Amino acid sequence: MRMVNLLARGTPDTDWICVDAEPGGRVEGRIAGLAGLVGDRRFAPDGASFDVLEGELEEFAAAPSRIAALALLEAIAALRRASAARPRVSGTRASGDAGSRREAGSKERLAQSGGSSVWGGASPVDPRAPLAGGDWLCHRPGRSLATGEAEIASRGYFDVEDRPPIGTWIALIVRSAGGSAGGSRGRSRGESAGASADDALAIAAWVAAEDVERARAGCRASPNGAVALLSEQAPEIYAQLRAIEALVSRG
Repeated sequence: MRMVNLLARGTPDTDWICVDAEPGGRVEGRIAGLAGLVGDRRFAPDGASFDVLEGELEEFAAAPSRIAALALLEAIAALRRASAARPRVSGTRASGDAGSRREAGSKERLAQSGGSSVWGGASPVDPRAPLAGGDWLCHRPGRSLATGEAEIASRGYFDVEDRPPIGTWIALIVRSAGGSAGGSRGRSRGESAGASADDALAIAAWVAAEDVERARAGCRASPNGAVALLSEQAPEIYAQLRAIEALVSRG
């Protein structure tokens, strides 16, 4: 049985580090790849191609680790690159597998709730700044209780494990050495020195403008901060990713 850190949400934390976020690094490359797909209106954040990672995702949810997170992020980026390399096919995506059915179900829920998404083709995308209007989330798998509050409140944007759509995962953020070494610095209000190691890492994920309100509703419903707005959880990392986003748009 997985042990979960039952902690209250805390104040903004400045003791996070974004891994591989140096200029020209992997995070910049992932954001550039994402921007290209969104700008070309070919981005399906929960599409069928990500089904191949089901086993790895289950293992990561059960035992979050830095090694597993980095391997997942690289695999997800590779799937996005493969999607960008495929020739555009007119018409609807062939159905028949679990990912296609899940994507179709997400579209149906969006239509019923009056929402939209970047795969829908209805909302305009500025090719000069395809990620404009979106937001960034922080997913902390070590805090997930898999009870579904965020899933319900977000109308399916998050899944029962409090995960945002897999295709939106961009970066790993971890506690700095000073924040995890044991002093009071680096722990939000209400956190104890006994916080588990798997609570010291999180995934930064992008949210399309069309999905921001649903995602924010899910964050508000998350009972222990398994999902939160990155601007509130780690404002310095949020600013760093926004700067990379702006750099990619100018490039």
